Amino acid sequence: MIWLALFIGHFWTVKTFENIALRRHAWQRYPFHGTPWNATYAVDGRRSDLAPAGGQCAISADDKSIAEWRVDLGKVRNLHHVFIQYRTDNVAWDENDYFKSRVLGFSIYVSNTTYRNDWRLCFKDNKYTRATIPNPISVTCVMHGRYVIYYNNRTHHPFPAGYSTYAFNDLCEVEVYGCLTLGYYGENCSTPCPENCKGGDCDIVDGTCVSCVPGYSGSMCNIVCGACYEKEQCDFKNGTCPNGCEDGYKGRQCKTVCTNNTYGPNCSMTCGHCLYLYGEKCNHVTGQCPRGCASGFQGDLCVESRSEFRNTTLAWSTYNATDKFKNKTLVRPMNDAYGPPVLQTTVQVPFYSIIIVVVLFSVSGLLNLFFISRQVLARCRNREEKVDESVEQPNTIVNSIYIQENGFSTYQELEHADQKVNNDVYTSLA
Repeated sequence: MIWLALFIGHFWTVKTFENIALRRHAWQRYPFHGTPWNATYAVDGRRSDLAPAGGQCAISADDKSIAEWRVDLGKVRNLHHVFIQYRTDNVAWDENDYFKSRVLGFSIYVSNTTYRNDWRLCFKDNKYTRATIPNPISVTCVMHGRYVIYYNNRTHHPFPAGYSTYAFNDLCEVEVYGCLTLGYYGENCSTPCPENCKGGDCDIVDGTCVSCVPGYSGSMCNIVCGACYEKEQCDFKNGTCPNGCEDGYKGRQCKTVCTNNTYGPNCSMTCGHCLYLYGEKCNHVTGQCPRGCASGFQGDLCVESRSEFRNTTLAWSTYNATDKFKNKTLVRPMNDAYGPPVLQTTVQVPFYSIIIVVVLFSVSGLLNLFFISRQVLARCRNREEKVDESVEQPNTIVNSIYIQENGFSTYQELEHADQKVNNDVYTSLA
């Protein structure tokens, strides 16, 4: 019944997937020189004769502690399982068969390169015995890779019971089933992988992604990552951010916007004194107020008081019946914008008082301007009168000089004439 179940399972998977190792290039570490048992015989599609003389098996050299064989699939493929047909020399495969001891403890690896450090383990035999190991054997290997490696060793003594002293390949046929074209899965490899699977890498059976392109998570990579710090890739399985959130977000997946009047890194900052009309909040990232500041505050974050006095605020003359403390308000100290509010006395300034003060200052300024203008005009008039007097004096001096240049006698005549004119003027006035 066990063999029947294995046959039915293998038959179904063969119909669903194809042997992508058929007639591919193969290699083994220690070939048996001078014999027709080279590595390519294990992928030639023949397994009707399981004896060395049939020329259908890859057999490694004797007396080696390591057996290694690999097939190159040409490029990275989407794999499902590996089918192995061992050498039997065409005799019954039972616990007394010596060839069983040569294959116990084998491993199957998958890799994109031939470097040992890049190998990824697909299967490791650590439970089979000579009585239980089947032939042929099918190993599920849902992976992606270019090289499929068969490996066995006898390097660490003591060996488990039933193991041979040396390692051998003894591979009459190795078939690798999967999809030739990467990015497809399902029956006949006809269904495309989800578009956000990284490198088109999805499970060949159910199409779940092995990893996601940046910005997505989930088994099908159809869930958008949250606001991870510095746009890091979230965990593709559960969507958590590895190093926290960007400013303005919180939660393990960084999808929750800051609430309760908070903002900034990890929502650790408290919003300022914003003017709220319709239930708005400050910006969850920057903390800026959408409609400006409430009365008595200023600045981008509305945490700066407009008062000239430290720890004092100015408010309009309004009364709120729900106020617990009349004529008092809660303010933040000027030197601690984000500290706890402090209860401070409020100076009530009536609106009409402010209007009166403005009018008085305006009238005072106009009066000062009027008096200053009058003083300037008076000074200008005095300067004009002095200029007129200075113009008359030079004329007299010029006449005197002119008279002196014409001799002393002339000067005397003019003087006498002046006296005569003056006497006539006085006589007429009398």
